[in-house]
Amino acid sequence: MEDKVRRTPEEALDQAERVWQMRVHEGVPHRTIAKREGVSQQRVSQLLQMIRDQIPPRDIDHLVQEAVDRYEFLRGAYRAKAAAGDKDAVKILLSIEAEMRKLLGLDQPTRVEQSGGVRYEVTGLNPSDLT
Repeated sequence: MEDKVRRTPEEALDQAERVWQMRVHEGVPHRTIAKREGVSQQRVSQLLQMIRDQIPPRDIDHLVQEAVDRYEFLRGAYRAKAAAGDKDAVKILLSIEAEMRKLLGLDQPTRVEQSGGVRYEVTGLNPSDLT
């Protein structure tokens, strides 16, 4: 769903704050926020970035620590189940780990380099036919 409504700067800020509250404090997924707000997921990302850009670095550190604490709590809740062989708990733990790695910047993009040339061979043509 696309956000086609023209909003005043105050309305856009109010919406951005609602989106921030849902995402950061309530853990609501982007898709759900987009449906609730009647906007695209891309717009949700833009609104979150708008708020994030206004937050001082020391406050960002505090928010990251709050998120880490939430993940640690969840990790503790599922650790025993996973150790007992609960496959769903293992999947959840892996998901928690992935989110924590992203949050802490431990999963940096991997650079893929290609070296060497590519050789193409055309068969079945007479070179004199190409002139």
